[in-house]
Amino acid sequence: MNLEEIISIVTLKKIDENKFEGQNYHTSWGTVFGGQTLSQSLHAAYQTVPDDRIAHSMHAYFILPGNLDEPVTYEVDKIRNGGSFTTRRVVAFQKNRAIFNMAASFQKKEDGYDHQIKKPNVLTPELLLTDIQQAEDHKDLTPERYAQLKQSHPEVFEFKPVGTHTFLQKENTLPLNHCWFRLKDKIDLPVPILNKAIILNNFKFLNIFILFLLPLLLIIFLFLSLCDFITLSQCSTNPGIFSKS
Repeated sequence: MNLEEIISIVTLKKIDENKFEGQNYHTSWGTVFGGQTLSQSLHAAYQTVPDDRIAHSMHAYFILPGNLDEPVTYEVDKIRNGGSFTTRRVVAFQKNRAIFNMAASFQKKEDGYDHQIKKPNVLTPELLLTDIQQAEDHKDLTPERYAQLKQSHPEVFEFKPVGTHTFLQKENTLPLNHCWFRLKDKIDLPVPILNKAIILNNFKFLNIFILFLLPLLLIIFLFLSLCDFITLSQCSTNPGIFSKS
């Protein structure tokens, strides 16, 4: 999947003023990807928000698995348009059943106090291997898991775990994950598009959840994230590498 394909998935068909329809990214695991519904719901909300407002937070619940063969319909509830903040609620439907809902807050760009936690003291990306490079050394030991990783890995992103990739870990650890990641393609897009493209990649955030359930997951092989809360920081539209934990 390249950046153009990501943007095409995020972009929705407008049905009416508050209703939109999205197509599905065909996953290797057979159900709709959560990052897709997060991104598409945010895009639907953006279509009803004044141009001078940028999303700064969203809280979403995954209700039912999505069917890859059915388009997803998004209905936007214009809860409030304030002087500085705009609030939207979005519900995603398939065959008239709600599969997902999300609340998002958008803020007008204004002068004010900026703050940021101190960046963790970790190795720089130039000194690290990508997640695929780490896995290459173990592909003969776990060929099935390696094939699953390669199949589900979005080609447009590059990931460089600071520690051992969760794919290779066999014991419980603290639910903390440091990973550098970036878009491989050069980008010249507005911040709202970048918000939605990066959220589409939310499968990496699930790695934090995996870290303290590894023995269970080795038996079940499948897990779901039922709730996501995301704070969207101000960012540049220049190509770059971001750190998350």
